[in-house]
Amino acid sequence: MTKRMQTRSNTRYFLGCALFLPLLLINPASGQDALRALIELDAQRQTIEADIVELESRYGPYDETLLEPLQALIAIAQSQGDLERAAEIQNRRLQITRTVLGFESPALVSLLEEQMRLQILGRQWQEVSETLEHIHHIQVVNFGQNSEAALESMQRQIDWLLVRVKVDEGRDEADNFLDARELSDEMLDLAEERLGEDSPELIPWLYQRAFNLNQLVQILNADNRVGGETLNDLVRQDGTARVSTTASRFGSRSVIPVIDLSRGREPIGVGYLRQALGYIDDIRDFAEESGDLEMQAIAEIYHGDYQLLMGRGTGGRRYGEARALLIDSGIDAARVDAFFARPTPIPQPVFVKNFAALENLQAVHRKPPEQLQQESVFLGEVTGWSEQLSMIAQPDSVTDFIPPPENFNEALLEFSIGSKGDVSSVDTLAAIPDKRGVRREARRGIEGMKFRPVFAENRLRRARDVLMYYRFDWED
Repeated sequence: MTKRMQTRSNTRYFLGCALFLPLLLINPASGQDALRALIELDAQRQTIEADIVELESRYGPYDETLLEPLQALIAIAQSQGDLERAAEIQNRRLQITRTVLGFESPALVSLLEEQMRLQILGRQWQEVSETLEHIHHIQVVNFGQNSEAALESMQRQIDWLLVRVKVDEGRDEADNFLDARELSDEMLDLAEERLGEDSPELIPWLYQRAFNLNQLVQILNADNRVGGETLNDLVRQDGTARVSTTASRFGSRSVIPVIDLSRGREPIGVGYLRQALGYIDDIRDFAEESGDLEMQAIAEIYHGDYQLLMGRGTGGRRYGEARALLIDSGIDAARVDAFFARPTPIPQPVFVKNFAALENLQAVHRKPPEQLQQESVFLGEVTGWSEQLSMIAQPDSVTDFIPPPENFNEALLEFSIGSKGDVSSVDTLAAIPDKRGVRREARRGIEGMKFRPVFAENRLRRARDVLMYYRFDWED
């Protein structure tokens, strides 16, 4: 049998397993049917292992014809819950590919991605970080340090570090976020080097940096260990200028500021928000240069949002200018007013360039609760990032790496949003499971969040009877 014919045979084995395993995993039989299924699975494993032995004797232990039958064995090992065995086989597939194509071949990336998925299933968080670093190295070697492929792989490293903020325990939560901050700085520098400082293509990178800085400030203001540890490290790295506020002072024995966090005060780390606002200004300049009225309006909205986050001003002037720009661009005034009549969690995770995309960010993709009254406003759902950072919305990157759990703790909350975007008067209408701890965690999470308030008739207004689901997946 030629290598090509043998490869086709291997593929048939793999497809057989690929079709068989989902039936066993998703719709398992019972009793004798289950036993027959397991026997059939073991028979497939033995057949593939025998085929591998034959291929090794003909072509050697590092021949590429072994790759597909080894992949089939990985599927079987996973179905049996033997992640350690699956990882061993995947390592062998990597060794074979390196032998055939070299240690820095781009073809290794897909194999490393598969290895990473197994590491995530096995909760090997540090190993995942190392695999992503390996992928980044391959992209840099093959395409250049500031290439699109290298920047994308760096973004995945940042996203993974934000996942580790959720899954790691102890001091690593703060360390992971600060590592993400450092990578984010480096990535923006590389993007500017590649695209040029005057390129509007920098907009996504500029906004990602601004959003990351806001996350940093949210962590600094968390009333828990993670915020304190992050603050200590930042003072050592950056000094006290950016973490100081007009209401704070630093004691002689501690780098943690003593601060009055009553309503209306600047947050700890407001200097970082000033830096973030500078990136928003850069985006606004690009929008004005483009002559695109919709993009200019959106930049004004985001500018108002960051003013609110800073605790300086209300953002109302920016929202008013944005409304006028949107109407001037040809968008129906009723549609624009409907947008501003709905409170919205801020800041938005991405910068969008047209009004339809902005409306989509505001859209609710969940059925309203039965308790919804005619005068109520339903804002959908928000998921807390972690137990220590429950007041921060979970980054989208978390579910890109780790599938969401089957069951969340969840509470339906009713609350008010003031004209400065603060949450008050929180009432828990329902909780699943209906436990005191679930109700407490949900209230704690939503009270720390910030919203763009209602803007109507050129004024910021208080919104009452706002309903929202708050979800979290840690133990209450």
